[in-house]
Amino acid sequence: MALPLLLFAAAAAAPPASPSGPGRVFLSPMGEPFAGRTAGEDGIVPWFEGADRNHDGVLSVDEITADAARFFGTLDTNHDGEIDPDEVAHYEQVIAPEVRTGSEIAMGRYALLQIPEPVTSADSDFNRGVSAKEFQAAAVARFRLLDFEHTGRLTRDELERIRHSAASAAQRPPSNKGDPDDQAVLQGDEVDHEAPM
Repeated sequence: MALPLLLFAAAAAAPPASPSGPGRVFLSPMGEPFAGRTAGEDGIVPWFEGADRNHDGVLSVDEITADAARFFGTLDTNHDGEIDPDEVAHYEQVIAPEVRTGSEIAMGRYALLQIPEPVTSADSDFNRGVSAKEFQAAAVARFRLLDFEHTGRLTRDELERIRHSAASAAQRPPSNKGDPDDQAVLQGDEVDHEAPM
C-alpha cells in the first residue's frame, strides 16, 4: 500500500512538461512556460493569476520573487539548492523547449524580456549552476526591468502592452542596432510598423 502512495507522490512532484493548451504560449520572466487555457487566451493570464498571490490585480517584487522561488523548486529536481547543468538540460529539452530558439528577438514571441535562456542567464558567478540566491537576484532585476515607470508594481495591462510590443518586434526582420523600435520594445511602448527601416 505504501509503494503506490509513494509513486503517486513522486509523480505529483514531477516538473510539468512543456505547456499544452489551446492558447498562446508565454514564458514568465524566470522562464516558466504557460499556455492559455482557451484558444483566445494568452499564457500570461494564468501566470499572472498564479503569481498574484493576494489577488489584488498587481504584482509586487515580493510576489515575483515568491513565484521565482516556486519555479526554482520545480527546476532543482535533486533538491541540492542549485540548478545544475543536467537540470538546465531537462529545462531546455522537456519543460521549455521554446528557449532553444537561440535568439533574443525570437524570445519576444514568448516572453516579456528578450533573454535567450532565462534560467542560465541567472548564473551570475558563471559556475554553470544557478543557486537559489542567484535566481532570486535575477527575479528582482527582471522585476525592475519590467517596472520601467518605477512604481514598484506591475499590472496585467502593463505587462500585456510589453508582451504585445515584444511579440510585434519578434515578427519583423532584425534591424540596425539602436533602432528606435528596438528601444520601444525595451520600454514597453508600441512599435510603429509604418516607420522606414
